Amino acid sequence: MNGMDEMDQTDIQTVMIKRPMAVWVFGVMNIVLGCYCLEGALVFYSKYIRWLMNNPERITSGTWMTLIMDLYSFVIGPVFAVCLIVLGIGLLKTKKWARKGSILLGFLIILSYIYTIAAIINFVNQANIPTLRWWNAIFNSENTTLFIGMGYTILLLVFMKTEKVKRAFAAIEEKI
Repeated sequence: MNGMDEMDQTDIQTVMIKRPMAVWVFGVMNIVLGCYCLEGALVFYSKYIRWLMNNPERITSGTWMTLIMDLYSFVIGPVFAVCLIVLGIGLLKTKKWARKGSILLGFLIILSYIYTIAAIINFVNQANIPTLRWWNAIFNSENTTLFIGMGYTILLLVFMKTEKVKRAFAAIEEKI
């Protein structure tokens, strides 16, 4: 090995030592959750397409809220999933853009969760079913992933904004 290779190896070891555990944990979790969300989207698509074939009136009678939810489910959700995977890889490589991107995506995901809750409340109110209340629709077992995802996103935002994580990314950027 020449002197340059040894220096590169030393820099890599320095980066590994200075990277906080939270960065590694959220990098791995972003990749895992991103893959899980992509797999879930494929399953959802197949079930939804089958359901649409049996209920074609949904296409022509949908309200703006249901159409936006469809757009969210078919486009925005998978885009967020791919972003999670890319940002997870970036966090594992301790790239500054991955930290900033994770913070931005975190805010976008929380906004989408707020919209989803508003859409559920709107749907329940429009359904006009006396036994269905919005809190039952939001807090059912199918929507527990909504709250798990929101909790994860809040933790991600909190940890990416800590001084230890900020200093680690700043130190790594100075070395490069």
